[in-house]
Amino acid sequence: ATALLRAARDEPCSVVLVTERPRASSAAAAERRAFGAFVATAWPRAAGEGRRWFGDVRCCLFGIAPRVVVHAATRADEHYCLVSRQGIGFGGDVDGGHALSLS
Repeated sequence: ATALLRAARDEPCSVVLVTERPRASSAAAAERRAFGAFVATAWPRAAGEGRRWFGDVRCCLFGIAPRVVVHAATRADEHYCLVSRQGIGFGGDVDGGHALSLS
């Protein structure tokens, strides 16, 4: 985490954070989930036509609740972050199988 913050100090970067509050009636009501993505590069200005991949190997997914965990990029390809008219996706493949997607 410290290395990510140092890398981001002088470059455009962002953090996408999502929190989930389970319904009070659920068995997991006491367990709140918080997770997100760190993007170490500038976002494209607009999705334009179709989909657009961006990011680099410093991008990662993370969880901070119920426990802290960091999932580094696998470097299997250059599909780090995707922006499109349907939303944003992190990790995954060109067919839409993302590790995390928000729409």
